[in-house]
Amino acid sequence: MSSKLPITSAVSYTLVRVARLYRAHSEALLRAHDLHPGQEMFLMSLWQEEGATQTDLAAELHVQPATLTNMLNRLTEVGMIERRPDLADGRVWRIYFTPMGRATFENLRAVWNEMELYVTAGMTANEKRSLQQLLARVEHNLHTRQL
Repeated sequence: MSSKLPITSAVSYTLVRVARLYRAHSEALLRAHDLHPGQEMFLMSLWQEEGATQTDLAAELHVQPATLTNMLNRLTEVGMIERRPDLADGRVWRIYFTPMGRATFENLRAVWNEMELYVTAGMTANEKRSLQQLLARVEHNLHTRQL
């Protein structure tokens, strides 16, 4: 990018602003279901692979194991998930929804659908696909970049 262009024209600048706005809006919707930002991504990952290990979920979410442990503790305390020992390896814990967690996930789907409508309002199907592909590329670029 040319040093003469204003910083506000940078993709990164817009991405940060969008991420902040998205978080603020989703936080308000999640709060109505006693959820906090980050927990929704965990619950969606668990929905995709119920019975996953803590290690697998931490890797999927790109969070430190300690961060995931704190989240698991909170969600266990409120009765949304439960940890069960792996039948083949007692040192490994697998994570499952409780009935309350399943009901919360269904509410979460409604929140997610509402946010999707807000975020993509006025976009054509092709624009939505293009945006998804471009954001997936940004995500890939960030994941492959060494910190």
